[in-house]
Amino acid sequence: MQIKKLNWAGVLIQSEQTVIMIDPLGRTPINQDKPFAARLGAAHEKFLDFTQLPTPTAIAITHIHPDHFDPVSIMEAFGEDIPLLIPIESLEIVKNTGLKNVIGVSLGEKYSFGEFNITATYSEDGYGTPQVSWIVEGNGKKMIHSGDTLWHGKWWKIAREFGRINVACFPINGAVLEISGLPEQSIHHACMTPEEAVEAARILGVERLIPIHFETFHNSPFYIETPDAVQRLIQTAQERGVDVSILLPDQDLKLI
Repeated sequence: MQIKKLNWAGVLIQSEQTVIMIDPLGRTPINQDKPFAARLGAAHEKFLDFTQLPTPTAIAITHIHPDHFDPVSIMEAFGEDIPLLIPIESLEIVKNTGLKNVIGVSLGEKYSFGEFNITATYSEDGYGTPQVSWIVEGNGKKMIHSGDTLWHGKWWKIAREFGRINVACFPINGAVLEISGLPEQSIHHACMTPEEAVEAARILGVERLIPIHFETFHNSPFYIETPDAVQRLIQTAQERGVDVSILLPDQDLKLI
């Protein structure tokens, strides 16, 4: 199993014959000024060209926030018939995007694509949008990708259900948002902080933590990334005995 970091929260998992993408993002999300939309601002890094990446066997989406679900870029690069896994609560919304091969997945459901099995497990979204984590297993290796989850109380249950997990892809930017249309704003972060990501990885017993969901977007006062995310991640990981691999977009980690 080889893991390639894409932009933002996106990753690509590859074996000799099978490619799985999770939350690929090919452009800055549009319609950021709509009510209830996160105003991320322009990206602070160049987006990878999907057409230069291996064609995925399937794509899994943790949730339908536009910085995680980019149907336009997906269809432009891979066509409308690419198999796409989505939390079942968002199935009808995703079908209306033009994608034709959409599979709604409930917690605990498993699907097989080539050499990989993909299972939906727990995740908790900061604004109530249905969200899952994806467990991808193949060639004797196992990884988890948790979208932009908050800290939650299901880490111990995930550890019991799935056993040893080699790699965790967890958000670390602890973003605080101001979203127009909400009757009240929150001063609390909408996804995990570096310290929370390290602790979740420690509870799961993962061999390596790959941080995602950091540095690409910062648009104060609407989307504020927690200060010094990478430095805090490294320091906390050292203190808690968690190994970290910080990958730039298009960098790979091969699991041996």
